[in-house]
Amino acid sequence: MTNQVEAVEVVELSKAQKSQLIFEEEAAKGDDKLRARCIARFVNELDMKNAGASTYFQNCKTRSKGEKVKHYRQKKDDVQTVDNSSDLEPEIFEVKLLDGNIICFMSQLEADLFIESNSSIVDPDQSIEDEAA
Repeated sequence: MTNQVEAVEVVELSKAQKSQLIFEEEAAKGDDKLRARCIARFVNELDMKNAGASTYFQNCKTRSKGEKVKHYRQKKDDVQTVDNSSDLEPEIFEVKLLDGNIICFMSQLEADLFIESNSSIVDPDQSIEDEAA
């Protein structure tokens, strides 16, 4: 009898995928301090900073509710929404300034707050409604 071994390709999970697994493990333990536990593990196990870990936590929480995480990408002069909810990559929100520079944010809320408080330097052709479209 011949023993046959099937070759298996090993695929490294992305940080987004690993964070989702950590989130699910921690969520199974209960909601008490879920955010703090997840962020601590993201920082320690995935070599993230607190800000990035916080964004990943929010994305995991959004996915756990069955909602899609939206991704915003720059295409020429407008901001276009691309739905990549299946690939678990972090979302990036871009704001175009009058001088042509672009500032990236890890949440829609941060981008909206920046636009509201810095309207004098934000491109007037780019409104909050344009980003959400």
